[in-house]
Amino acid sequence: MKTYKKNGGFALGELVILSLFLFFSGCINNSYLFGESYKNYSIIAQKYHGWDAYKLDNGTATAVVVPSIARIMDFRLDGGDNVIWQNESMLGKESIVTNSDWQNFGGVRLSVSPQAKWGWPPDPLLDRGACKADIISGVLNIKGEPAPVLGVRLDRAIWMDKKSSSLHLRYSMQNISSNAVSWGIWNIVQLKAGGKILLPAPKDAKIWEATEKEGTGIWNPIKGGVFKFWRQENDMFVMQHTNQTSKIFATSSDGWVAYVYGDTVYVLSFNANQNAKYPAGEGNAEVYTNGSYVELEHIGPLVNLAPGETTVLDEQWQMFKLDKKCNDEELKNYISSSLR
Repeated sequence: MKTYKKNGGFALGELVILSLFLFFSGCINNSYLFGESYKNYSIIAQKYHGWDAYKLDNGTATAVVVPSIARIMDFRLDGGDNVIWQNESMLGKESIVTNSDWQNFGGVRLSVSPQAKWGWPPDPLLDRGACKADIISGVLNIKGEPAPVLGVRLDRAIWMDKKSSSLHLRYSMQNISSNAVSWGIWNIVQLKAGGKILLPAPKDAKIWEATEKEGTGIWNPIKGGVFKFWRQENDMFVMQHTNQTSKIFATSSDGWVAYVYGDTVYVLSFNANQNAKYPAGEGNAEVYTNGSYVELEHIGPLVNLAPGETTVLDEQWQMFKLDKKCNDEELKNYISSSLR
């Protein structure tokens, strides 16, 4: 019999209520958050760059999931551009799990933390093993491949809000081994290069930048609180991405990180638990950058699971358009208010 541990987040089907503040924000197009002409919400099977895929569409935003490579590959506003980075050289290719070399398809992938326990590259079954998919009551359920080496299986439940651009994601991790395991669920969103990253930094936040011990997946904090690529503006860290390689870690009570790409804003939000124990050396939000893409990362608390036990972690994505140029403080206030 399965037992479940919930480490914070939105209950299934529960919506984050946006405050009236949004109606008065002059630089934001609210039609993507509140609307009158939404189409019927649908999940349909389709081809996507040659892969078998599922498209979630509510008339305001769409998302495309490719189970065979365990990725979300597309998220956009209706009529807009995909904000998710794709490796064009890998489009339509099969996942190979018999080879330990990493296949970086781009997109959005799940893993477990801390990375220092498994190093590099990721376990191929967990990272890109072919998943099974079914649809139940408007929810796309993606069942991952068991990864015996790490002792877990990662699943996803994905659905869209019928009245906004919000995408809801529930990740679950089950112990499939005969021994206790201890991991945190780790979601990694690869986004197109060249945008601006916003990371809230309230007074209770712990934020540090780090450098990688080459090829190990182990990140050593930079001493002295120096931030090479980020600028701090009051209670927020901001980076304009060019081609720099960097990683920043944060444990923050605000529970969101955002990416501004052209006139589109992508927000990844979650219920932040300041009292939780996180994997050693990790935060609940992290950002990695290199010359090709930006990664926004959400890490759940460290959970001890007995054989057969399952834990869940919830996350929400939103997108909206900027009608005119906002300064960073206006944008931060808007996002914070929208998630209350």
